[in-house]
Amino acid sequence: MHRSYDAVLTGNCLEWKGSAPDTRQPTEVKVIVREEEDAAEAAARRRRALAALEELAARGGIKSIPDPAEWHRQNRTDRPLPGRDV
Repeated sequence: MHRSYDAVLTGNCLEWKGSAPDTRQPTEVKVIVREEEDAAEAAARRRRALAALEELAARGGIKSIPDPAEWHRQNRTDRPLPGRDV
């Protein structure tokens, strides 16, 4: 199972932001460095996403899902919120 945690990498040290994994034992991690996206790239990505959604809506949506609200109620899976024991 994979869990996601936010951290800041400074040199060779990770500083956890918010909840952190249990590291009493050696813990393997995979770190993904987020690259900054410039405003023009972000705007272009949003335009492409919007165009794709508009095209899907113009075609009448996803035909295999006649009632999206009912589909969502049937398929939604609640997950525990980070930092809360339930």
